[in-house]
Amino acid sequence: MNTQDDEKKSHDMELISEPKTSEMDRRRLMRFVLAKEQFRIKDTGKIFPIADLSHEGLALRLIDKEDGILFTVGRHIEGTLNLEGAKFSISAQVKNLRADVVGCEFKKDLPQASRAAIEDYILPAHIGSDLKPSPTSPAADMLWLHGRCGTELLIWLEAGDLKNVRKWILFVGGFFVEWIAESASEDRFTTGRTEHSSQTAEVRGVLRYETTVLLRDSALDASRLGIAKQVILGCNSLGEYKTKLILCFGDA
Repeated sequence: MNTQDDEKKSHDMELISEPKTSEMDRRRLMRFVLAKEQFRIKDTGKIFPIADLSHEGLALRLIDKEDGILFTVGRHIEGTLNLEGAKFSISAQVKNLRADVVGCEFKKDLPQASRAAIEDYILPAHIGSDLKPSPTSPAADMLWLHGRCGTELLIWLEAGDLKNVRKWILFVGGFFVEWIAESASEDRFTTGRTEHSSQTAEVRGVLRYETTVLLRDSALDASRLGIAKQVILGCNSLGEYKTKLILCFGDA
């Protein structure tokens, strides 16, 4: 099996254009269309799945592109945030619109109960405990774990020796942490932030294939490494690979 060719063909993650030495990569990711987190707009009653959730704001995903007219940049929106059945009042301002994703920033007068619920929901340990294995591509040397708020953990294993991890990447809270065993640089770790691409995602049944932009940090971000470690420590679905991933942080 040619693992490099398999990796390029995988729908789970694909390097789109930029070389690995670039400060920016484009990755094609597979995500679920439906999300456990939703937002209902007060004015229209329309419900939108949440693509990302953080302390500062949220990103809504448009199922129908015509709904984009509801989210002109600068508009203030109010509604109800649904976190797996628990509902909270939210007010925010639209900051950007990229293809079918709307970026919103919470208003400063967000109710304390809503803010506290969001902060608890996105605690790294809670995000980690929510990560669950998902079906992967036909390649048997890869693991994909999916969790709340668009969190994804992808792990590549050595072909012929599935006990060894050759690289992994975690997408969480608008940033990423990547570790490569045979890295060309001194650091096996890379950190950075993510942005939603202007390219429209491709939807196939319950899955969507979207392009995500990875903007690398000029130096490793210790706080991002720390959050990634907490997420992995909180995950109970990794089995023997949990220890292997935690040991990687000795390289940081």
